[in-house]
Amino acid sequence: MRIFMSLSLLFSLLYGPLLVQAESHNWQLSRDEDNIRSYKSRRAGQKLVAFKSDSIIDQPIAKVLTVLLDSTYAHEWIPKLKTSEIREAKHWPEAYLQFTHINAPWPVWDRIFLSRVTVDVDPISHQTNIHYVKADEDIHIAKTILGSVDGSFYQLQSVDNGQKTRLIAISVANPNGSLPKWLVNWVSANMPHDTVVLLRDYMANHAITVDARIQRLYAQPQPVNQTITSN
Repeated sequence: MRIFMSLSLLFSLLYGPLLVQAESHNWQLSRDEDNIRSYKSRRAGQKLVAFKSDSIIDQPIAKVLTVLLDSTYAHEWIPKLKTSEIREAKHWPEAYLQFTHINAPWPVWDRIFLSRVTVDVDPISHQTNIHYVKADEDIHIAKTILGSVDGSFYQLQSVDNGQKTRLIAISVANPNGSLPKWLVNWVSANMPHDTVVLLRDYMANHAITVDARIQRLYAQPQPVNQTITSN
């Protein structure tokens, strides 16, 4: 049971960086609770199930982006996170290299990720896309397995006159290695919902200071209001 719980935390962490775009998915609603809609989809020829969450965060978009891009305090809301580092940060927050090291329960080896991250913000609507792509650089750390990302992204939309943020994320949690795919799918089933709950709790209980460089991304006006819809 302890290993199962640890694996659950591990895949909750993987939900953040391992996202794939919504093309070719037939989404089926699997859970609708706490104002978080969770979906799943199995694409033809793929053993791993894709998961999607569509939720509202009761914080302005600049604060949500601040937390998602912050590596210093990520361990306070992401369980089993050993290390998160922003590298090649000259063009942060719009482009940078991110290294992530995740503690896994014994006897599973830790997982590491090295990703090229780009952040695109529409100057009018403030819709924000965070893309993760596996970096080309080789990285070797003893007793770890290199995870993979492919066409990854979050999408953030400013709603309620800028007071709240709609957060959409799509993921296939692929830790690589020898873990059975059925186990990955089983443990991953609740991660879309649970990850949003952890993010909300962290933001509700911490003062979030927005970096001036992030503030500049949202310097242009947004529409007065937006209608929230879910697919």
